[in-house]
Amino acid sequence: MLGSTRLAGVVIALIAASSWPALAEEQKTPRELLKEAIETYPDTPFTAKGKLSWEEVTREMTLSHRRIDDQSSGSYLEVTAPLNLKGTRFLFIERKQGRGTQFIKVPDVHRVLQAGERQRSESFLGSDFYVSDMIAPDVDSLELTELSRETVAGRECRIIEAVPKPSMDWQYGKARYAVQPDDKLVLRAEFFDKKGDLFKVWTLDKVEKVNGNWTPYVQRMKNVQQKSESTLELVDIQYGVTLPDEMFTRSYLER
Repeated sequence: MLGSTRLAGVVIALIAASSWPALAEEQKTPRELLKEAIETYPDTPFTAKGKLSWEEVTREMTLSHRRIDDQSSGSYLEVTAPLNLKGTRFLFIERKQGRGTQFIKVPDVHRVLQAGERQRSESFLGSDFYVSDMIAPDVDSLELTELSRETVAGRECRIIEAVPKPSMDWQYGKARYAVQPDDKLVLRAEFFDKKGDLFKVWTLDKVEKVNGNWTPYVQRMKNVQQKSESTLELVDIQYGVTLPDEMFTRSYLER
């Protein structure tokens, strides 16, 4: 979703840390808490190498991320291996308000495709992640309800159920997010299909603070219906790098 992250994002959540007194935390509504968790982007630009894997399959890529302005951030991905996918490029634009935008450039195709509903529900590079999973959903297009509190990965979380409003096109019937309120981390997201059955479970398996930013090193998506899972790992993360404005434009993908 690394949201937030989000990769996207990437999916789904890259989130800055802060600490809240217990009283202040109690005053946060489900909407406020989820928006803070998946819409807060690191101020520091960074690059990383990524590895997406499942069974005996591996995809390698580079990732560049930076804040574009006060309301949006961008993630540029380029596949480096295997050879038949090398040069495939993605641009994910996330916004604090409104729906994010995704662009795809496939080698040997002389145009950039903006992802529509069909492309958003397609597999990301053959994995258990959807293309739409690489960016966070528009929180304002979701009806949110706090269901309970639960310990997830050793941390107390608030469980927030998200149901799309009638005007929202979403690949899922609903989702349940486990949000750790002190650090504003989404540690787990359960996605249900349109029939209400559990479909996929996303988990943040390894997260560490780097240069003041919570950094998702390992994310996992399990498809419980097909009994498969995919892992996205980030390595060689470099914060404080200089990234040109044009990298986060549609024309950059076309080069």
